[in-house]
Amino acid sequence: MRVIGFIGLIGLSIVGIGCGGPGAGSAAGTDWITEPPPGGDGGTVDQPDINENDNVGTNGGTVDGGNDNTAVDGDAGGNDNAGTPFTVTSRSIEAGGVIGLMYARNVDCGGGNAWPQLSWSDPPAGTQSFLVMVLDEGAGDFLHWVVFDIAPTVLQISDSGPVPGGQTLNDYGQLGYGGPCPPSGEIHTYIFRVYALAIDEIGLTAGQYTSKMDIEDRMGTAILDQTEFTAILAGP
Repeated sequence: MRVIGFIGLIGLSIVGIGCGGPGAGSAAGTDWITEPPPGGDGGTVDQPDINENDNVGTNGGTVDGGNDNTAVDGDAGGNDNAGTPFTVTSRSIEAGGVIGLMYARNVDCGGGNAWPQLSWSDPPAGTQSFLVMVLDEGAGDFLHWVVFDIAPTVLQISDSGPVPGGQTLNDYGQLGYGGPCPPSGEIHTYIFRVYALAIDEIGLTAGQYTSKMDIEDRMGTAILDQTEFTAILAGP
């Protein structure tokens, strides 16, 4: 004990000097002509019928009848495979690729305004619901789609048929999915994100507008995990 004490008395003290730098700059201003703020008129979008039960496949072919918004890997009760990450993919849009015209906004961009197919797998144990969000962070967190209170047994959104959850107004001021449409000459990056939540309802009301910040406040500590991929689109 005396030897240890003696060593402690003659030990060197090292003082760390911290350093820091300025934060990242804010994103460039948004051109609200093509992506208007909430309540903007922006033209009328031909919103797909969310109650349609004809399960037309991504390439126009008809798939097996019935609502295919079901579990795709049988692991709806949580991730039982240690080390397997919570992941979202799409048959409609390649991660890191270019968003096809079918999924772009019809007004101004001449797209089909069809929502993409999304699948997610290996959610964390204890997941009670999912929330899907499509947004453009470079345009001030512009919301293109929010689907909430998706049951834990549902591991995908089909590109046809009913949407398996409530939908808010997007930042075009319209219900459901609003396809991307960057200002002319600009290339924007869009985020396709899925949250796994420890609660079955987050208190949103279908058909009403709620900002990204307010949605995240509602989810709060109930977020168990989140997964996302990005894709780009150039303006017309």
